[in-house]
Order: sequence, then C-alpha cells, then structure tokens
Amino acid sequence: FLLATIGFAALGRELHPDGTIPSGVYVAGAFVGEMEVDDAHEKLSQHVAEFSSNPVTLQFRDSTWNPTMAELGAEFDLRQTLDDASFSQSRMERVQVRLFGESRTDVPLRLRVDEAQLERYVASVADDIDRPPEIPELTLSDGGVTLSNAQTGLETRQAPLVEEIRQALFDLDSSAIQIDVVETEPDFDDSDVELIKEMVHDALGGPLVIRFEDQSWSIEPDRIVEFLTLGRGEDDEVRLGFREDDLILYLDELIGHIDRAPQNATIAWGGESVVATSPSQNGIQRDLHGTIPRMEEAIASGEREIDLAYDVIRPNIDSENLHELRIDGWMAQGQSAFWNSDPARAHNIGVAAGYLDGTVIPPGHEFSFNQAVGEISPERGYQEGYVIQAEETVPGVGGGVCQVSTTVFRAAFFSGLPITERHPHAYLVGFYELGDWPVGFDAAIFQPHTDFRFVNSTDSYMLMHTHVAEGMLYVNLYGPDLGYSVELGEPTVQNRTDPPPDMEILDESLAPGQRRQVEFAKPGMEVTLPRTVTNQNGEIVRQDYFYSNFQAWGNRFLVGPSPDVDAESPEEAPAPEAPSGEIIEVDVDEPDESTD
Repeated sequence: FLLATIGFAALGRELHPDGTIPSGVYVAGAFVGEMEVDDAHEKLSQHVAEFSSNPVTLQFRDSTWNPTMAELGAEFDLRQTLDDASFSQSRMERVQVRLFGESRTDVPLRLRVDEAQLERYVASVADDIDRPPEIPELTLSDGGVTLSNAQTGLETRQAPLVEEIRQALFDLDSSAIQIDVVETEPDFDDSDVELIKEMVHDALGGPLVIRFEDQSWSIEPDRIVEFLTLGRGEDDEVRLGFREDDLILYLDELIGHIDRAPQNATIAWGGESVVATSPSQNGIQRDLHGTIPRMEEAIASGEREIDLAYDVIRPNIDSENLHELRIDGWMAQGQSAFWNSDPARAHNIGVAAGYLDGTVIPPGHEFSFNQAVGEISPERGYQEGYVIQAEETVPGVGGGVCQVSTTVFRAAFFSGLPITERHPHAYLVGFYELGDWPVGFDAAIFQPHTDFRFVNSTDSYMLMHTHVAEGMLYVNLYGPDLGYSVELGEPTVQNRTDPPPDMEILDESLAPGQRRQVEFAKPGMEVTLPRTVTNQNGEIVRQDYFYSNFQAWGNRFLVGPSPDVDAESPEEAPAPEAPSGEIIEVDVDEPDESTD
C-alpha cells in the first residue's frame, strides 16, 4: 500500500507539475484546468473584463444607474482565486482524475467589497428616488379653502438592494436589478379635511399685524395662506404651521432693516471712579425665526396682532454697569511741552488730543494711534503749516500731531505695558527735549502706515484722558493696578555726526529778498533708550530698548525771489545724503533752535 501510494504521488507530480491548475477546474464558468497559472490568469482576466466594465445595471421606472466597480467599492482578486484553484485537488485526486476520468470542480471568484462604499452608493441612488409624502396644498379661492395635490412618498429598501448587488458581483450576473421601493402615504386622510378647512377658515379671519415700537406691518389672508402648511403636534392633533424658509424671505422684505447697533457710553475719570459723560444705548436685532412661532400661536388662537421677536444687544461700555470695566485708578502719565509753537501747530495739538480724550482700550486690544485719532485732514479741524517732506519744506496739514503721539508713547512707556510699534523721527526735534526729557523719547506717526501701538495686556479696560494747559500736553492712562515699577534708564548716545551745510529754498510766496529760517541745525546720532519693568516681587517683567537713528540736519531758509528779475534763484546747498521720505513737523519762528 505504501509503495502504491508513493507511486501514485510520483505519477501525480509527473502528470501535473507545480504551477498548473488541476484538470476539471472551472472559475466563474471559465475552464482553467491543466493550464499554467499565468495563462489561466490571462484567460480569467479576459473572462471578467467585459463584466467589470459594466458590472450591474439598476433600474427604477424610467431611470437607470450603471455604477463602475470602483463606485461599488468592488475589486476581483484573480491571483488569490487562482491560488485557490491550484490547491482545489490533492495529488492523489489528480491521479484519480487522470486514471478514472475527469470530474468538474467549481472554484468561486475571490471578490473584495468595501461595504461602506457600497452602502454609500446605494444611499446616493436612494437620494435620487426617495421623496417624502406631499401633504395637501392649501389654496384660497372665492373665500373658500381647498386642499389639493397630496402625493404619496417613496422610500428605497436599501439593505436588500445592497445584498442583490453583492450577489450579482459574485455571480458575474449583469442582468438588470429592479430597485424595490416602498410607497409612504401622507399623514392626512379624508377624515382630516373638514377639520383642516375649519382651522384655516379661522386662521384667515383677518390680516395678521406684526408690531415693533411705533411701527407695524400687516399680512393679508391671501398672503398668509401662501405660507401655510400642515403638520401634527405632539398630541397627534392636526396643526397649522408655516413653511419657514419661504416665510423668512417674505418677512425680510416686508419688515426691512430695523436693526440698530448698540451705542457705547462715553466715560471719563471722575476722581475716584469712571463716570459716564453720555449714556449708552442697547442695540436691537430683529429675530425673524423667533417671530414665526408667535405667528403660529396667533393663527391657532385667533389672535390678530403679535410683537416682533428681537434680540437686545448690550454695548461693551454700558453706562449702567461701568464697574464691569474694572478701571481701578490712575496707571501712568505722559507729558510734553510745546512752548512757543506757532498758532497752527498748537491748534493741531489740541485737535488731536481732543480726539484721543476718552478713548477706551478693551482688554487684550492693541491700541493704534492712527485709528484712535482718525484721519488728519482740514475737514476734521486740522490747520495747515510747514512740514518737511522728502527733504523739501512745503505747506502741509497736521503739523504738531507727532507731539501727541510722542506724549502717548511716554504714557504707555511708564504704564509698563508692551509697546508693539514705535518709530523715531528722522531728525532730532527740539520740542521733545523741552522739560528736561532725554533725547530719543519721541514717537513719529505718518498716516496711513507709520503708527504708534501698544497692547492692553491686562484683563481690564483702560481709559485715556488728555489735557492741554499753558503749552503743556498731558496724557493719563487709567486702568487696573498692576503693581509695576517702571525705570527709565540712562540713554546711550553714539556715532555723533555734524550738521550738513545750510540750505536755501525758493518760496514764491515771500517778498523779493525776504529770508526766513524754518529749520535749525542738529547733529546726527544714534540713541538707545532703555526701560525696565518690575513687579511687586522685584522680578523683571519686561526689558525694552527703544532705538533711534537721527540724521544730521542743517539750517534751512525760505527765501523770496531775487529783487533783480534777471538774477538767478538762490543756489541750494547740497541735500543730506540719506533722504528720509518722512514728514517732519517744523516751526518757523522757534527760539532756541528747536525744531519739530
């Protein structure tokens, strides 16, 4: 027996070497017996190719869907299928087939199906087919209400359809699959009709009026019925409602814009706490979605008037709740002197300071000088004076505003708060050293891009108060008590350079031969101004170094035309080598050679 077994096994290996499919093997109806595996793979690929190009067809009434294998999440694994076929018979069975005749062996196709993808595709087909039942439409005609156009709904039986598609893929069956759909009836029947007509008749007994303050809007019955719909309440009672999306569009056009923004109170420091100098006002925002339930209640109860629903929006600075600002007291002060400024410059300082007075800085907010002071223009009260722009002295609006930005810088400096943007002037400005202030303690602005900014890094509001008196400008900051100690260090001055030669500039507005000095010579230098901020425990909170690079600046004179009409214009001295492109304020009649 052992010898016979070994002989049969040897004969099986000889008759059917490794790498061939046994005799009598079929895969999905295709005969692959006694074929090399690679040849069998090629034949099987051709066998399933046509099916794979159009695997299944789905039909419902006049609609047809022809998904791809990828859309169904399906893929044939021919290699694994042929592995199964290769081992579908043992060696002994192979010899028996050869000796005693062939018997058929069917090997199923290996199919990988992404069930989630298949279910998603079936759901997308269902979306094309399914529809909810249509409840009757209400129409008003000749004073009577009619109900019409009720329609059954459709619902696809998705789970059986998924199974049918899966089986068709295994069987390579491309026959059309008829989609099974269930009809769903509307939630209303003939017994409800008379009740509904009675309800609608009561609801349309007159116009529905919506009120808000001293305004009102009326909706006539023939418009109301356009938006009515039917439903059932929690008690399964028939209820009238509205098609919300359509009604919202109508109400939006009917009522129009009635919203108003909240108005903040204006505040000032009252000595011990902040006080309101003008009251705040709540804002109003209409709520059309909230108005619809009120309309539904009205038509159910027979009411003919309702109040418009709206939301009240509180201002950030509420005059009734100023304690919420948490402004505890004085934080820091900035000072600067503008003695002997010409009238236009002094006027502009007062205008800009007035715009800043009462500025409130919310917690975490970055203060911007340009935003807070607003546009610098004649329309906002600023006067024209001489400014230097791109190395040329010309008339300009707003000379003196940098005095205000400099003073705000000093207040922010001594508050100990983070300063996020500060620009020095291109040249030394004598005004900013008046009152024994160190050189380099200034901040230039040039709208719209050059700004001064600092951050209220506290969790409380801050208030800015400005005051002008006797040639002095004061900027006070009020807010929380941070317990900071701020030290102004000794400025570091280096790389001094001498002023350039004097320059004369022709001014046709001056009398012939008239000469007027508008700038006084200043040396150039680099200045570093240190600040150290410590807390109550003596720990350093912030260490800053404010750097300035002042260019050398020469005497400048405006001169009138030459008395001799044939004489040439005054020859200009050479300009400084590095023009700044900034506007620098100037004072034409300043003593002590101070410039701005």
